[in-house]
Amino acid sequence: MKILLIIACIGHIICGITDCMLAYMKNGKFEFSDVKDNEKMKRVFDGASLRQIELAMLIGVFAIFLASLGYISVSKMIMENSPAAIEYVGLLVFDVLLFIMVITGKTNLPRWACVFNTLPAFLIMTPTKVPAKGNIANAFMFLGLTIASW
Repeated sequence: MKILLIIACIGHIICGITDCMLAYMKNGKFEFSDVKDNEKMKRVFDGASLRQIELAMLIGVFAIFLASLGYISVSKMIMENSPAAIEYVGLLVFDVLLFIMVITGKTNLPRWACVFNTLPAFLIMTPTKVPAKGNIANAFMFLGLTIASW
């Protein structure tokens, strides 16, 4: 399990390097506040190496995979020494936030897409004996959001 934590550490370091590869361009540094200023973003990314951006994204995905191994390890530690149900609090917060963001029109999804949410799907399946209810509910959400985003 310790090796997974070391791998996760390396993954986060690599992910930080790829963040820098995306932030520091030939014509300046990209800041998240630049998203509001199209002209500044155009200046920063003008002449940027597509190869650098693609490489950063590909390596970044690999780095996030490495980091996920550490989270699996930490999850195992929690399950051994703490109530495992606590990890569902994060999912609950995400589901409620997604519902609110969709229903208030803060996303590019139509408001009716709020029905494609893990929480109602899971609650509907709770009384059943279907195994893997959480995975089915999450798959329902992602499939529904895919359809809604078309």
